[in-house]
Amino acid sequence: MKKFLLSIAVVAAAFVSNAQTPQLINGNFEATVSSPLPGVGQTLGWGTGIFTAETGANAFAGTQSAKITTLNSPAINQAVGWGSDTIPGFIQQQIAGTIANPADLVLAFTLKYAPVNSDTALVVFEVYDTLLAGGTDDVLLFQGVAEIGVAVANWTPASLPLQANPNGTGTANLISIIATASAGGLFSSYAAPTPGSSLFLDNVSIGVASINENNLTASKVFPNPASDVLNVVVEGELSNVSIATLDGKIVKNSTTST
Repeated sequence: MKKFLLSIAVVAAAFVSNAQTPQLINGNFEATVSSPLPGVGQTLGWGTGIFTAETGANAFAGTQSAKITTLNSPAINQAVGWGSDTIPGFIQQQIAGTIANPADLVLAFTLKYAPVNSDTALVVFEVYDTLLAGGTDDVLLFQGVAEIGVAVANWTPASLPLQANPNGTGTANLISIIATASAGGLFSSYAAPTPGSSLFLDNVSIGVASINENNLTASKVFPNPASDVLNVVVEGELSNVSIATLDGKIVKNSTTST
């Protein structure tokens, strides 16, 4: 599992797709999902993970969405040697190849989240230089982390840009996307995972930021997604804030003298 930067920031951003953008496979989860073990899913692009297909009226778009659920499964533990009968729900995809302008990439997705106890879901978007010696020497160049710590009952769009790793240099040639229903099953800094927590994903895609923010590290917008209050923190003066949907429609425009 790739390591995180110490700082986690999630910033809302509009995005547009184009032919030069790295393309996810099966981002709408419409491909067939097979299940070698109960709760284990295998599908095009995403490989093998702890997820199932959410179908019918519960799916966001089309006929299927991904349901990523943390399990209590002695059978899976025995089969894969996880080390615990509590297996965190997760799904992942990697895209290899030369990546132009990685700093401009944005991951867009639609989600619901039904946590149990104090579980927290994560969606992690990363860019690496894989170098030459396999996965042991990969250099993290850019990262974005969406942390979902509350229930999200309805399908909600979200976007996740990348931030540069100040200690990482190299040639961007690998994109990694990981989503988990229980962060504590993968990272010890979070509470222990609880069986039954479910993260639902659909319409996952990679786009390019439609604006060029020259000082992104000095701007913070949180939480993402937001239901009632959206906080904007910047260094220096702020004259205008506009909030737009992913298709470019302005839903809020505010002028301020601070």
